Amino acid sequence: MVAATMVALLFVSLAMFFGLWWLIEEETADPPVMDRAEAERRAIEQGGRGTKDGSPDERPNDERDDDDVGWD
Repeated sequence: MVAATMVALLFVSLAMFFGLWWLIEEETADPPVMDRAEAERRAIEQGGRGTKDGSPDERPNDERDDDDVGWD
């Protein structure tokens, strides 16, 4: 009985492994190809980078310094 349970668990775990592997392969099989401008436009639309006017943010360059982060 114990051996049959172990074999069943082995088959279930292998099926889950290969099922997950197949799902990941299907998800990453045909990635979209785009140029840099298109990629940046999509990133801005999805909220992942910068603002819609193209600037990274509203702060001037001197406020972006990381010199005084407190790590000496």
